[in-house]
Amino acid sequence: MAAVNEADRRAAEIDAAWGERERGLVAPRRWAMRRRLAGEQNWRCCYCGCRTEIDTLGPRAATIEHLTPKIDGGSDDYENLVSACSRCNNDRGHAPLDEWLAIVTAWKRADARRA
Repeated sequence: MAAVNEADRRAAEIDAAWGERERGLVAPRRWAMRRRLAGEQNWRCCYCGCRTEIDTLGPRAATIEHLTPKIDGGSDDYENLVSACSRCNNDRGHAPLDEWLAIVTAWKRADARRA
């Protein structure tokens, strides 16, 4: 019985999402969330610390990042979202957070040695 209720709930959720998309409500909400997350992090990438920008498409663009990727069961809940530069977001893909942080730490060490 629980599986049926879960399936019905998920179907209603999908229908609502498509309705929002058709009414043009998805993009404004996504931009508002991106601005909120970036602002809370002082416009810095949560991984590499670079300064991010909101109205750009380059490597420093502020993006919404899922700490636990959706493919691994992560959600769109606010607690699972942070702001990352597009470079880190794209490079991480759906790598586990601990592995990705080790890679970013190595990048920072290499940059510090060059400075």
